[in-house]
Amino acid sequence: MSFIEELNRQLANVDLGDLAEPREDGISENDHVVGSLPDDLKRLYTLRLRSITDEPLVQAKALRALADVTQEHRGVVPAASVDDVERSLELQRHRRRALDTLFWTALRTEFPELATKRCLAIRKGWQVVWSEDESDDAPRALIIIRGR
Repeated sequence: MSFIEELNRQLANVDLGDLAEPREDGISENDHVVGSLPDDLKRLYTLRLRSITDEPLVQAKALRALADVTQEHRGVVPAASVDDVERSLELQRHRRRALDTLFWTALRTEFPELATKRCLAIRKGWQVVWSEDESDDAPRALIIIRGR
C-alpha cells in the first residue's frame, strides 16, 4: 500500500469521539486566536501525534527483532537483517516528518493569516493560536519554531 493510500485509510479511521484534546495550556496573554481546528485537521493532528509517540515503540520493536535474529544466528547478525531494520526505522522517521510538515502546511492553508507566523500552537478546546512569545528582532535561527 502506498503512503498516500495508507494515510487516507488512517485518516478515515480516526474517530472524532475518541480524540484527546490538546494538552497545551489554555490561551495566554501573548496568544492570538485565529479559530478552531476543523475536523479534518483534528484527524491529521491525531495521526501526527500518534507518529511522534509511536516512534520509540517502533524503534524498540525493530531492535527486539534484530536481537532475535542475532540470537538465531549465534551472535552473528545477517547484513540483510540490519538493512531491513535500518530501512524500517528510516521510513518511520520519514513518515513522522511528512505528517508534521503536512499538518503545519494544512494549518497555514486553512488559516492564511498564519503563513508568516513563526510560533503556532493548538490549545485546549482545539483553539488555533499564534504567539508573540519570541522577539521580532531575534535572528530566525535562534527562535524556537513550534510550527516550522
